[in-house]
Amino acid sequence: MADYFEGLGNEMVAMQQDRKRFLGALVKDCRDLMEDCENFIKDCKKEDAARKAEITDIKAEVAHMRKEAAEMMSGLKQEDAARRTEFAKLKAETHNLMAEARQLVCDIRKQCAERHASWQEVLHKMSGVKGGRKAVVQHLAPQMPAIPKKTHRRKKRTAQEQST
Repeated sequence: MADYFEGLGNEMVAMQQDRKRFLGALVKDCRDLMEDCENFIKDCKKEDAARKAEITDIKAEVAHMRKEAAEMMSGLKQEDAARRTEFAKLKAETHNLMAEARQLVCDIRKQCAERHASWQEVLHKMSGVKGGRKAVVQHLAPQMPAIPKKTHRRKKRTAQEQST
């Protein structure tokens, strides 16, 4: 029986040694795994820092582009305001010139009407002259001014213009 217990003791010692080897290997694997995890965490931190640097660079570039765009828009707005001011000045000047032109046309028509009336009066007075009114009109017609007609009326189209 002593042999039996001795064999059992040897087996237990062998099992303990196996368990120690297994646990030693397990501890070594755990340490290797922890080391790999630490390296992985370090790599992740490096990549994270690199990404943060890229993001910072992109944000700086976007801010610079926004600043340039704002400056361009400001310049365009100033140019637009200057053009609008110039347009308003030109429009007012055109309006004034048109008013002056209308007034001149009215004055010219009035003068022509007065001259025409005076010529009509002269013709009426000379209707008793030899040859009658017709002779006086033929004699004075080149000197007599015509009353200008309004220009805004449509001119009649010729047959050739109507066909096109």
